Amino acid sequence: MISNIIPIITPQVDWPTLAKNAETVLGYNPLKKADATDRELSDSARLLAVLSAFRCREAEPLESIRNAGSLLKHLQYGFLVAGDRESILEISAASELTLTINQSVTDALAVIVTGNMKEWRVASIEHCVPSAPYSVRAFFDQVILYFQKVGLGEVWSDMRKTPHKKDKTFYLEHK
Repeated sequence: MISNIIPIITPQVDWPTLAKNAETVLGYNPLKKADATDRELSDSARLLAVLSAFRCREAEPLESIRNAGSLLKHLQYGFLVAGDRESILEISAASELTLTINQSVTDALAVIVTGNMKEWRVASIEHCVPSAPYSVRAFFDQVILYFQKVGLGEVWSDMRKTPHKKDKTFYLEHK
């Protein structure tokens, strides 16, 4: 079983420097549309919208978050977790996430799991399936719920969370 995830690595953006210099280079402020949206955006969601506007001035902020594609690689996240050897090895073997593993003070493994947002999205979709081991699915459920909490739920807008009938986890299905 994998314990609760503890976020330890999150993106940090120097907004004033980005706004000032991007406007100088581009001739427009790519933060403008993201800042004008009716919805309050987390820093990470705002960055996705700004990156999209950096690439294309007319980009719509919420659509940019839903369809961020390769822009997700700009967001790096990491979690400290403890878990059983089998679950940790399953995550390590079947994803592009980076794991640094050590023995914890209990029989569990202490792990720092990192990846960019694209890697987290892919890994969660691959592991939030009915056939995945319970502990692995539960871990990725926690990851998805964390990202929803920090304003990145739109990254999974093409997926539906379906409750698993045998436990309190969910799995993902394409809409």
